[in-house]
Amino acid sequence: MQKNLIVGYFKNKVEGYKKQDKVADREIDLENYVDEDLCFKHFHGCCAHCGVKFYIGMKAGKLSTNFTFQRLDNEISHHIDNVEPWCQYCNCSAH
Repeated sequence: MQKNLIVGYFKNKVEGYKKQDKVADREIDLENYVDEDLCFKHFHGCCAHCGVKFYIGMKAGKLSTNFTFQRLDNEISHHIDNVEPWCQYCNCSAH
């Protein structure tokens, strides 16, 4: 799969994080905010919670991945020092 497609996917993911943080009225510090390069770097690893390897593929003509960032402190935005790479399953089932 082409790297530019994956980076574009992660750019959209980061924009989604920014929207979440704006809606929740969390401060966004762009100097310390996650970006597509950080996503791409962590994507080559495993979920920090359960250890499952991240994947990316095509599903119904769209890119699909199990990679996401989990905020460590839910009161703070998706800042670099406030996230861990988690799979979607762990992220959605965390309490």
